[in-house]
Order: sequence, then structure tokens, then C-alpha cells
Amino acid sequence: MQAMLRRRGGSTIRVLSSALSLACLTTSLHAHAETTLYIANVGGSNEQLYRQKVIPPFEKAHDVKIVYVAGNSSDTLAKLQAQKGHQQINVAVMDDGPMYQAMQLGLCAKVDDAPVMKDLYPLARLGPTAVGVGMVATGIGYNEQAFRKLGLPAPDSWQGCSPTNA
Repeated sequence: MQAMLRRRGGSTIRVLSSALSLACLTTSLHAHAETTLYIANVGGSNEQLYRQKVIPPFEKAHDVKIVYVAGNSSDTLAKLQAQKGHQQINVAVMDDGPMYQAMQLGLCAKVDDAPVMKDLYPLARLGPTAVGVGMVATGIGYNEQAFRKLGLPAPDSWQGCSPTNA
């Protein structure tokens, strides 16, 4: 599952590096036979962070070359479907919806047990073939003064933000 990690500094790097390590340790890779790993994940600032801070030390530590395949989760799912039976992507980081689809379509290998698995929260265990690497939360923000001026109560649920309730 792809999530926008909001931590800063070394903590983010450790989380991302652990996620990549977990993914590489837990997929059926034949790591000794392969020297190049294809990692599918989102682009933008996330891609830059991986390319600058996570991938180089990981490549050095594990004597592998990583090719970063940037795209959104739907693109990655489509690539996995097109490659079914002849997978080229070794690790796919996707949002939970497309990840659950990939799991249902049998596109994910069983996650092997590894020492890092004991550090996962139960919520991150999506099933036998996928783990979550982050979480996103959504909240309600509103202009208290504008609501008061219009005589509206403070929203306490998404339903309270509906135009039919205004």
C-alpha cells in the first residue's frame, strides 16, 4: 500500500528503507540469480527521495541494481496484469485498492517470513501476499468564523459537510 509518509529526516529514510528491504526480502525474487530489481512506485517527490536516499545504499548493501518504474497505482496494476506469468516488476508499491485487486488476481507472491515482519502492526498485514508500508489519514478542516457568520454548526462528520445539510 502506498502512503504519503509525513515524517521528516532520518525517520522517513529508515521507514522507506525498511519498506524496500521488507519488499525485497518477502517476494519470490531468486535474488541470487538476479542482479537487477524492478521497483514500481509513484513518481514525483517520492521517487526523488527513493533515488537519492534509499536506493543507492540499498544497492550497495545488497549488490543489486534497482530500476525505479514510476507510475500511479492503476498503471502499476495494469503492468502487472500485462506481465502475468512473465513478471518483470519485482516489487510493486500501490494504494490499497489496486493492491487488493492485484492480490485477488493472483499477481502477488506469498510474503515470506522475515525478521522485519515482527515489527509490522497488525493493520499492515493485508493478507498472505501483501503488506502495508504507510497510512494516510483524512480529516475535516473548516473556517470557524465563516461557519459562525452563516449560522452553521461545526461539522462533526462528513455527512455534516453535505450541501443538503447546509
